[in-house]
Amino acid sequence: MSVILVYPWFEFISGKWNGYWLLALAGILWGGKKLWQSTPGLIGISLILYLGVVMAYYAVNTFFEIQWWLSTTLSRILFALIPTITLWIGLAA
Repeated sequence: MSVILVYPWFEFISGKWNGYWLLALAGILWGGKKLWQSTPGLIGISLILYLGVVMAYYAVNTFFEIQWWLSTTLSRILFALIPTITLWIGLAA
């Protein structure tokens, strides 16, 4: 379980993202309360719920070794979320 909670943080600061997640974090901090009102709020809640379900699935499924599975699939999931996260931050600007 600790691998599932720690590994995403290492993925976020990984050099392969070229600082995107740091910029996204800055945008989230800059957006503040606007990110959680009306439509942007629904997008943010949806993102949190989706990532929560993904992490729960990682915790429940024991078919693969968790370290290998996280290293091969988590980056693909995060890459697919980039447009939604960028839209979410952009709506609050």
